[in-house]
Amino acid sequence: MNQILEIIEKIHGIRCESNISAKKLTSYAVGGTVEYLITIEDRESIQSVFQLLRDAGLRYVLIGAGTNILVADTGFNGVFVRLGEGFKTIERVSESTIHAGGASLVSDLIAFLRRNTLGGPVFLCGIPGTIGGAIAMNAGAFGGEIAKHVLNIDAVTTGGVILKLNPDECCFAYRESRILKEHMLVLGAEISVVPGVRIDEEIEEYLARRMKNQIPGSNYAGSVFKNPSGNYAGKLIEDSGLKGLRIGTAFVSEKHANFIVADDDGSASDVFELMQIAALRVFEYFGIKLEPEIQLVGFDINWDEIFE
Repeated sequence: MNQILEIIEKIHGIRCESNISAKKLTSYAVGGTVEYLITIEDRESIQSVFQLLRDAGLRYVLIGAGTNILVADTGFNGVFVRLGEGFKTIERVSESTIHAGGASLVSDLIAFLRRNTLGGPVFLCGIPGTIGGAIAMNAGAFGGEIAKHVLNIDAVTTGGVILKLNPDECCFAYRESRILKEHMLVLGAEISVVPGVRIDEEIEEYLARRMKNQIPGSNYAGSVFKNPSGNYAGKLIEDSGLKGLRIGTAFVSEKHANFIVADDDGSASDVFELMQIAALRVFEYFGIKLEPEIQLVGFDINWDEIFE
């Protein structure tokens, strides 16, 4: 593996770091060591990196801002791959279209819309993470989904092939897409906007609604579970009597039962144990199997096994 990574380090436009703590890479700020972190800075180097990873058979995980991932305390014996500064640009393409780099933050997109008096996916305000991650998981809130605003996407396959996909080719669904299922990396996307729209009041309204459930400054990753069809994971967990339950260094939020919060210097094992307790309790009470919305990395278990 070291020989392969030495080759990757020599590719122009690549930064490679070793033995990085997951605490520095994720909003949960827990977890063990990630063996390697590769940051891609330009399009020209992308194909070479992915081909090397594929040919060497290395395990890798695509990450954005680390706001939707939980890394085990034992760490991850593989490679994290992310986009760098070269993919953070947001610019106007036409009167009704902007282009956002895959590594640009959702908060930067909202700021761009506000600054340029543009309407668009304002419902995303307050959601952490990158545009690439938001598109891959079809992020949404308050009845809106980013898929409805996406015009086309540049994405990289696991084989290093760069594709331009339209929304139909992305196969968007609730909190998933072809991009997510096939482990593609979103380089950027064109997003539809509406010129001449002031969104200040809309932003304030959405942020106020979010603050009723969120805990500023805490270590968590947003919703832990996807909402099952016709129901809400948070309500099911709350109705199971688990709001406020603490296991070691983690607890179910009193504000929103679908948030599990970790203490500073907490344990990923405690977060994961709470996830299992919540899922099993909901299954016991309501016969519903909750599916994780956050990505679990380094855990030696298939999620479906906990229900057996």
